[in-house]
Amino acid sequence: NSPFQYDKTSQGWKALSRIAALCNRAEFKTGMENTPILKREVNGDASEAALLKCVELAVGDVK
Repeated sequence: NSPFQYDKTSQGWKALSRIAALCNRAEFKTGMENTPILKREVNGDASEAALLKCVELAVGDVK
């Protein structure tokens, strides 16, 4: 569990998570669907990879 808490129902979080998902050029490498999200390898730079993993953990399947 993360020590950080946020309100996923707030308008700010909804906007931020949507932007992080839609405006992100990073993507998970294929064949890693059964690997825990934080251990998956990502095509993309480190910042975008971190955003992708954060949103994937918080919201679910980012496509």
